[in-house]
Amino acid sequence: MPKEIFVGNIKFEANANNVVDVLEQHIKGKVIRCELAGKKNANPLHINGGYAFVTLDDDDAVDLLSRGDYNAPFCMTRSLNISEAKNKGKRKKHYMEPLTNDNGNEPIFQLSSIELGNWAGQLPIVNYKRHGKKPLPTQRWTFLWDWTYPSYYVKPTVCISKESDAILIDGFTLPSDLKNGKRIKIPIRSLIESNHGILLDVKDCDNGFISLYISLKCSPILLRKTNKFNQSSKNTRLMYCITEEEEWVRTTDWTGCVNAFGKFLVYRLTFTENLEAIRRSLNHMSIPGIPTRIPKCLVSCEEIPKDAESYLKGIFDLLPFSICFKLESLISYGIITIHEIMEYKIGDKLIDLIYDEKETIAWHALNQMTIQRWDPADDRYNRRPVEIFQIALKNFRGEYDEWHPANPNIKLKDNNRCVWINYATVTPVKIYFNGPEYESSNRILRRYSEYADRFIRVTFKEENLDRLFNEQDTDLYDLRIKKILKNGFMVAGRQYEFLAFSSSQLRECSCWFVSPDKDFNANSIRESMGDFSAIKAPALYAARMGQCFTSTISTLELEVGQIKKIPDIKRNGFEFSDGCGNISPDLANLAAKHYWGTQHDDEIPSVFQFRFGGYKGVVSVNPVLEGNVICIRPSQIKFEAPISTNLEIVKAVKNPLPAHLNRQIITLLSSLGVKDDIFIKLQNNARADIDSIIRDPQKAREIVKRSLGTRECTHVTRTILSMIEALMEDDDEPYLKGLLECKRIFALKSLRYKARIPVPQGYLLFGILDETGILEPDQIYIQTSTIISENTFNTVNSKIQRKHKVWTGPAVIARNPSLHPGDIRVVRAVDVPKLNHLKNCVVFSQKGEKPLPNCLSGGDLGMSLYISSLGFFFLNISLSLYFLFLDGDEFFVCFDERIFPETESEPMDYSPPKRKTIEDRALEISDIRDFFIDFMKNDRVGRIGSLHLALADFYTEAFNGSRF
Repeated sequence: MPKEIFVGNIKFEANANNVVDVLEQHIKGKVIRCELAGKKNANPLHINGGYAFVTLDDDDAVDLLSRGDYNAPFCMTRSLNISEAKNKGKRKKHYMEPLTNDNGNEPIFQLSSIELGNWAGQLPIVNYKRHGKKPLPTQRWTFLWDWTYPSYYVKPTVCISKESDAILIDGFTLPSDLKNGKRIKIPIRSLIESNHGILLDVKDCDNGFISLYISLKCSPILLRKTNKFNQSSKNTRLMYCITEEEEWVRTTDWTGCVNAFGKFLVYRLTFTENLEAIRRSLNHMSIPGIPTRIPKCLVSCEEIPKDAESYLKGIFDLLPFSICFKLESLISYGIITIHEIMEYKIGDKLIDLIYDEKETIAWHALNQMTIQRWDPADDRYNRRPVEIFQIALKNFRGEYDEWHPANPNIKLKDNNRCVWINYATVTPVKIYFNGPEYESSNRILRRYSEYADRFIRVTFKEENLDRLFNEQDTDLYDLRIKKILKNGFMVAGRQYEFLAFSSSQLRECSCWFVSPDKDFNANSIRESMGDFSAIKAPALYAARMGQCFTSTISTLELEVGQIKKIPDIKRNGFEFSDGCGNISPDLANLAAKHYWGTQHDDEIPSVFQFRFGGYKGVVSVNPVLEGNVICIRPSQIKFEAPISTNLEIVKAVKNPLPAHLNRQIITLLSSLGVKDDIFIKLQNNARADIDSIIRDPQKAREIVKRSLGTRECTHVTRTILSMIEALMEDDDEPYLKGLLECKRIFALKSLRYKARIPVPQGYLLFGILDETGILEPDQIYIQTSTIISENTFNTVNSKIQRKHKVWTGPAVIARNPSLHPGDIRVVRAVDVPKLNHLKNCVVFSQKGEKPLPNCLSGGDLGMSLYISSLGFFFLNISLSLYFLFLDGDEFFVCFDERIFPETESEPMDYSPPKRKTIEDRALEISDIRDFFIDFMKNDRVGRIGSLHLALADFYTEAFNGSRF
């Protein structure tokens, strides 16, 4: 049982920690609370008033009291006077310093009811007369509610917590089950930042209760009590306190199929007790973006009819899927409600359009509600979206020119490069639907092109649509994500089930779902991919299936006679040719024409990153090969897929990308002796170049030609260059100015937040093997291309001209992510005439004790891009070690001597850890789902990157990769 004692004769210069440290040397337990009196004079050296009240366990208090004056503790040369605490009510509280940010000081108010719904809109302003006051213009709103707090639950409470920076609503449990309480946490930043973020109903205030309306931008965070306590200490100069706070963990919507917290974003909180205290608290509440004085209004509350759901299901049976999905999308974002669909008979109007064969007009009219802004508090945008639909129907029934940009009769068509795909974003509370959007095509989407609208890409995110951060102690994985992956979900009358995911999607917490139709289902699709029966590791099994979902461009069908198998080059337990094959010049030419289409460009790529059935990796052009043949090595065979005979190109490069520094490589180079002045100078030069893009046409032309990271399509680049050539920059042409300003802002943000500094004489290059065997260990061959002809609309039909350069001399090479000093290697580039046919790639030697790529961070030749200067892509180390089969890494080669390291470290051993395997049975799709969830739980790439930088800063004198 805690007991309070009085401690006197404390030096004025002592603080609470000084007293606590002394007392804990004389007791067995811990001090629970120590509260010093505030100072009584103006002496700045005097911290306290000379005495304190201390709370201890009962036995410790008795022990201290029994010491008397003979064996009293000393604090800063003074013997403390200890006695029982008396006259607590006479403490001079104005001498005491309050404990800041203490949840106990934040008022908690009891609610009489909670209703959840949405705004239906704003009505004309009226003059409302309150009791004994003059009539004042007052806004009127309509609130549609559909869920109310059950009367059999305990009374809910609300706390506007400054410490949590949130509004906390507790309750949602039976009186007999208080230990399993629930909580709604509404972060302040999730409130709508306008004058209707929080509203007060003046009519209810006059009737003896307060109704507060809270409007959210996204669904709240739902928590449940765990019956565990977290102990923490809160300290100031005059206060030391150990507190035990209840532990709350994330959970899912406990309203079940009603999904109230996912559907509704407006909360009506009703108070009937302590009204004056509530008014004072609201008047002193300070929330960013919300007026200091809460706006008052008149609200008309209406319950949503219960038959609205059945009406929606009925029209889904009659409308095509594209229209139904668009309706689901509008409902998921709160743009339109089910009640409005029924009230305005939108379903009937859509059905009439479908019978008149006006499906595209119906879709575009619905889409107008998506692109038109709606803000009920803004007179310019307070027209309800449903009214926009009515206007759009009238407009779209008119006559349109075939190429009019708003022509609703233009259908969304797919091709072998891209396909229109629907999207779903799953949060802990709700599901948002988007689309269709143009997505890069892949093998599966091309094979089942007639079922394209039955595929949907699902991404798991936070309520505010940020990345879902991994929390181990949470219900989200089992009750939400695992449930969705196992049972699927229903949208627009279709049931969707889990299919698979690619490696890049895994990093984004994304995957593919599909809606079955007769013999078309997830199992049949997976069976058509190939034979994975020999794979026993769930991670590898998932990656091999993901190979079929890599974004590729279909080129040409290959016959069996065109495929030759050649052996790998092995030595000392290493595969020097890992992931690298050959392709004949004739076949490379055909593949390039299919990949790029018709171009006035004779340049043939030297390297192709490809997928072919169960094969993957890169192939380099070998002039020795004749005819249309491709040579594949055993290291490129991942699984058998006999029905896939199309050569699919992931990437081919005619022009090298420029290389950039990043935070990790700068850290490593600094540890290896490169001076900081060099990085600062490179950064200042980059900033000056970026700023000059607006005022210097010549500099703008140079910068646009080289990538600044925006990676826009060729058409946009050509547009910018054509407008600069036409001297439009001198006329402050707004469109050109906007494009250049966009590039400038993007480049400056990358420079500021990622230290993405361009490096002169640095390139991003694919890595391939020297098939001639001429290169010696630590030698490389690099030849780059540079376009010297203008890329404008005036030259669009002219032949592209290039100049080539073979690089020689020392170079720095790395591969991202680089976290160990040994990841930075110094090599020598040489000129080998027999390799002159290879351009825009880095050629590695097949000689030596160990392949050079194995000395760099993770990966093989078939999945890596090399940066002939320093890599840019952000930290990926956990994926590289866990997923050695990921392809698309970018690597770095640089010939700028300023960043050459003074010393070299021994390379790190990047042997992958042993994978988890299941030997006693065949792998099932449930194992793949479990792996997906396990990866989400343990994905700490961002934390590793931040920790690496923090430790590197801490060990500035002796940065050593062995520490990591």
